[in-house]
Amino acid sequence: MMKTRKFLIPFLLTLLIVLLLGLAGYKLSERFVPPPSGERMERERGAAAAAPPAGEPRAERSVPARPNPEGDGARPQRGPAAEGGDSRPAPGRADAKDDRKLAEALAAGEDGEFARTIDSLAEEGRLSRDEAERLRKWKTKGEDSVTVTPIGVTERGGEPVRRYKLTNGDGASLLVEMKKKEDGTWMVTGMKEADASAKDDPLTLVDNFMTAVRQGDVAAARGMIIGREVSPATLAGLCMLFEEDLYALRDRDPVRSMFSGEDNAGFLVYLQSRMDGKPAHIGFELRRTGENEWGVASVSLDALLASYEQSGRLESGVYFPIVKNPGGGDSIALFFAFNESALTPRSQRQLSIIAELLKATDRRLKISGHTDDVGSEDFNYKLSLRRAAAVRDALVRGGVDPSHIDIKGMGKTQPRRSVAGAANEKLMEEARGENRRAEIYLDFSE
Repeated sequence: MMKTRKFLIPFLLTLLIVLLLGLAGYKLSERFVPPPSGERMERERGAAAAAPPAGEPRAERSVPARPNPEGDGARPQRGPAAEGGDSRPAPGRADAKDDRKLAEALAAGEDGEFARTIDSLAEEGRLSRDEAERLRKWKTKGEDSVTVTPIGVTERGGEPVRRYKLTNGDGASLLVEMKKKEDGTWMVTGMKEADASAKDDPLTLVDNFMTAVRQGDVAAARGMIIGREVSPATLAGLCMLFEEDLYALRDRDPVRSMFSGEDNAGFLVYLQSRMDGKPAHIGFELRRTGENEWGVASVSLDALLASYEQSGRLESGVYFPIVKNPGGGDSIALFFAFNESALTPRSQRQLSIIAELLKATDRRLKISGHTDDVGSEDFNYKLSLRRAAAVRDALVRGGVDPSHIDIKGMGKTQPRRSVAGAANEKLMEEARGENRRAEIYLDFSE
């Protein structure tokens, strides 16, 4: 009996201490962790009721809208992120100070997303209600997919404005102009449907001219030229450069206004070589020809041709599309391999462009063949004549009246580059390569 009491008393004391500690811990948890509120309990019960049965996929949770980066007073974020879908910021909201993002917002693809974006921009004053309605009507004319192309920078009322082109899947384009407000955000200041033949303002004309040149549409490009400063050789050579797809328009502000007057304007078109990434540019001077019409008065290709010449050898020797004619004016030069009179594939493509230009006129043209200094005078004369004849025959196949073409062989009597005293064999061969050519004189002046 004494032994039982001896062990029972410590056991009971230990049990009592454990119970007291447990009670103290419960009281502390009540003090620092409040019980769930009624709202929380209701939310948890709703979540449990909405949970899918075991083995079925669980729906994605809704993603709450992120804080607005433009301040507490701005409207909350709209778009897919607020609906639990794509987490990207809604177009036109998070990038208010980026003109490219505003242009991309105007081209939003999905119908619902597009409507929300346009409504949001209109409410913020970055797009007028009339422009929003015009954009909606334009977008319903074609497929949902819309590409955004930067056009350039010009002036309106003494302020710089940027222009973008929106093009739908059916090829219809909308021109959108925008300017920066005092708070640094961008707003749309105007829009209109694009017209490839429009000449109503200088930037429109430069864009349409460059589009025609890049597409090889020499007839359309020539219809935008006024006066005689832009020679047919310049136009044909420019089309040839782009026919080879060696240059692309710079992505950011490819066209920039240099000066703007009441009756004339100047622009630079910025390009980038696809071969080595080096920049080049073309200078334009435009003049007013009527109340709402402009024309291309002059084109400067110096920087473009200098960039092209540095590109090195292409197919059969160094290629310079535009050369000075000894009799004055410019000529188109086509180059040949050593001892060859056959046209290269590149020359054939270039001649198709020239043929399109020549079919629009009844003027005569002169083709001269040339050789390097290797071989006898008689041999080189006959070779140069065959080269001129090859060019003539290609133009005739392209639709040019053969009675309007005069050819002659010059042999080695008129080298473009002298080989005398060449420092080494490589330089000598480069010089001879420039001399193996046929020149087409395209001076159509009276």
